[in-house]
Amino acid sequence: MIRPLGLLVMLGVLACTGCNRDFDDGAAMTLLNQQPVKLDSEQVVLNEGQLECGVQQDLWESPVPSGDRRVARLLQAARDLKFFDDVMVEKTGMGSAQIRGDITLEIIPGFQTKDTEQGVKIVSGHVGAIIKHACFASSLPLMGIRKGEFSADAPVQVRFVQEGNDWKFDRLVH
Repeated sequence: MIRPLGLLVMLGVLACTGCNRDFDDGAAMTLLNQQPVKLDSEQVVLNEGQLECGVQQDLWESPVPSGDRRVARLLQAARDLKFFDDVMVEKTGMGSAQIRGDITLEIIPGFQTKDTEQGVKIVSGHVGAIIKHACFASSLPLMGIRKGEFSADAPVQVRFVQEGNDWKFDRLVH
């Protein structure tokens, strides 16, 4: 009788090793990457190679001048990948586009975590949107908000909340 009882106790202990998970850098990265996040009009950064690849792969048209920047009109293939609005290309050659829908995100190492209130953590740093297409071998960096405007060099803030013994992604903070 002692053996089966000991086995039950051991199984109970092992089952609870996931209980009351500590929130660390690995947990933040895993939690955000577990399932797609519903995004609504977030801005991502596109480099020159990705912009050119998008033209070659019929994701968008070649950029044409429009005021002090160039604009590349989205085609249906890009809309199918969750791009939402035309691609804007700055004089520097850097592009940006809006994405919308359920998209998998990843936190890029080098971020900071802080407690804001009991059971709430804010992770601040670089976050990438994973778009499964040959033009995007790595995740597309999300733009953070600085002084009410999207900015490629502003950190993105991700809010996590504790529910019982587990931590869960809550939202992007703007």
